[in-house]
Amino acid sequence: MQRSFPSVTIPFDGLDPTLLSGLSDLLAEQDCLGLEQTDRGDQYWQVTIAALTGLLAQELTHSPVITVDAIVPLQGVILSGPVPILSEESLVGHLSTWVFTPADLVCQLLPPSSPNLPQDRIRTTTIPLLPNDPLNQEQFCLILTCHWSVVVVRDSLTDQCRYSFDPQIVYQAWQVLHRRLLFSQPAAGTLLDHLLAAFPPREPHYKTLTQFSQRLLSAAISPTPSAVELPPRKRESIPPQRADVELLQALAHEIRTPLTTIKTLIHLLLKRADLSPEVFKRMQAIERECSEQIDRFSLIFKATELETTSPHPATLTPISLSEIFQEGIARWQKQAARYNLELEVLLPPQLPAVVSDPTLLDQVLTGLIEHVTHTLPIGSRLQVQVTLAGEQLKLQLCSQHDGSFDHGSFPSPSVTVTPNPRSPLKSLGQVLMLQPETGNLSLSLPVAKNLFHILGGKLTVRNHPHQGEILTIFLPLGREGNSYPSR
Repeated sequence: MQRSFPSVTIPFDGLDPTLLSGLSDLLAEQDCLGLEQTDRGDQYWQVTIAALTGLLAQELTHSPVITVDAIVPLQGVILSGPVPILSEESLVGHLSTWVFTPADLVCQLLPPSSPNLPQDRIRTTTIPLLPNDPLNQEQFCLILTCHWSVVVVRDSLTDQCRYSFDPQIVYQAWQVLHRRLLFSQPAAGTLLDHLLAAFPPREPHYKTLTQFSQRLLSAAISPTPSAVELPPRKRESIPPQRADVELLQALAHEIRTPLTTIKTLIHLLLKRADLSPEVFKRMQAIERECSEQIDRFSLIFKATELETTSPHPATLTPISLSEIFQEGIARWQKQAARYNLELEVLLPPQLPAVVSDPTLLDQVLTGLIEHVTHTLPIGSRLQVQVTLAGEQLKLQLCSQHDGSFDHGSFPSPSVTVTPNPRSPLKSLGQVLMLQPETGNLSLSLPVAKNLFHILGGKLTVRNHPHQGEILTIFLPLGREGNSYPSR
């Protein structure tokens, strides 16, 4: 039911100065996450709302129903402006919706109409905003549920979009909106207070943040219709492919930020002496998972940078491959074991120095092995062999599914390897590949080739009708000719 409350007319210059600030100022002061590039806020807003809509639909399937004021059973609250963000009847009927909109638009906001949604289940309250209110220049939504809360703001003047799951920031944003309500419709303040008591801002579970990140990325790489079409502003047209890659680059950067925060907090907690062995073990697993995801999205960020700008030459220095392999082999083997695969790395007794960027090389090798593991059937065996090839170091990756490799040997091209006429990976634009069954992402091979190129190396891929992919990497040797024990 569309609610209306008695309005109070107050001169704008008579308002409390704290009322004059917008939500974008609040989130900017708190250094909240968001898209920093201008001229992209509208697309980022749509992607963020699409991700939150999916997260909200999942939340409502298992969250309890709470009765507020003895008459309204609810599962959450949404405060938004200048228009409602939801149109799905399966969600609207379970939420209390408050819309803050310019006074001249109030009459244009109609309640959702559907033959399947009774009018008594439409719980929308419209709050008119004064003409000079800064909120008129913002798109925003604040969501309160039983298990998490979030605030998202897009400033139409700067075209920046920010969000935060921090309950303290969500509460401060609620206070900003609550002050508007008390000035324009004080009679509705009591109900909003009761809703806050029923759905207070809560610290989200880390899985919620992970699911939001996954939905954010998924929404970014698949077109999503806007719930409400606002009048388009004139702007410079951006080629679709470039626009997708730039958005993916921004998302990769922003997804790393909360993961880095979580990793830092876990690292600090691990120093406490009062942790039980089980808690310590699980927190180490969380820290390890965060590190892997941070490295993955760092690599995606670097890859998208190559697609949008002229790549800056990498800082290449002579490095010991033995250190990279000693740290990487165990990690790669665990990575392969997750998919019931076996990984074997064959190294010569002495590893020569190569000229490369150690951090980027480790990330690219990890990404390449991850790509290969996503294409192999369960029970396959992957071998990595390192040999000298003139003035270069040669790393070759080859796979076989029947376990017929002789231990310590590497198959020649004439040996039958994993039949793989159809790759299970699905292309997601220019940069990413998706494994549909698991939802895992990896870099496309053309992008991997570009990364090895800026590392001063080369990646070649051979495909045979009766063989799987044979990937060969060549890296330049260090001029000094130093070599290091491989073990």
